[in-house]
Amino acid sequence: EILDSKTLKTTDNTTNVLEIE
Repeated sequence: EILDSKTLKTTDNTTNVLEIE
């Protein structure tokens, strides 16, 4: 579950970066 949470966080971060750009 910890890994899953990290993956979700990374995905959210990527989405955030794409949104900013």
